[in-house]
Amino acid sequence: MARMRWSDDDHRRRVLYRKILCASAAIALAGVCALVLWPTTILSQSGRSDVFAHPGIVIDRVTSKPISADIHAYASAKGRTLSGGCAAYDESVDATRSDFTGRFTLTVDRRLHSYVISYCSNGYISRSDTANSNLTDGSRVDGDPVTLFPDNVDETAYVAALRAEFSRSASELRYIGSAKPDYYQAALARLAHDPSFVADPVQKGLLDGAGAVRPLAVPAPPSNLRVQ
Repeated sequence: MARMRWSDDDHRRRVLYRKILCASAAIALAGVCALVLWPTTILSQSGRSDVFAHPGIVIDRVTSKPISADIHAYASAKGRTLSGGCAAYDESVDATRSDFTGRFTLTVDRRLHSYVISYCSNGYISRSDTANSNLTDGSRVDGDPVTLFPDNVDETAYVAALRAEFSRSASELRYIGSAKPDYYQAALARLAHDPSFVADPVQKGLLDGAGAVRPLAVPAPPSNLRVQ
């Protein structure tokens, strides 16, 4: 049988094709090695690896309507000053503004364990929250949804809001106490001997009131309950 003879052009095309195959294989192998050998960078919900993202929403305390507010995050409560009724602190971390639905997201250096937030909006009484945790990416800001009182809030609406807050706090304490009664009493005793906690007179007052909470009895499941 006669052997097929390749032209010089055919030979060059075959050599080029082989080079392309080799180059493709090398690139694929390099990609696999990169995935196996290189550490994976974990991004936060913000798409960055150096910060944690914290969403929230700001609403009117009386009407529950969303508020467009200026929101600033700070590393700590050091150096507090007031400007136009809005609190500011020494080390700024992030700043944003809530949208027309009241929603916003702050990004905080993941090396910080906690951070401070100030909320300001025209026609509303500003507020600062100093106990925001930065230990988990995606955790919502403290007190979410965050509420602001309008400047012209009347006494009736104010008293109703305060009553609702006391009722909510009492309900939360009853549930927490009922969930683990033994833990609850031990936790109250521990907090009572925590100087940093009882130094705040409001927290001390809440702690004293929490001691009067009688945990709700959790009903036992019926004996004839079948587990599917």
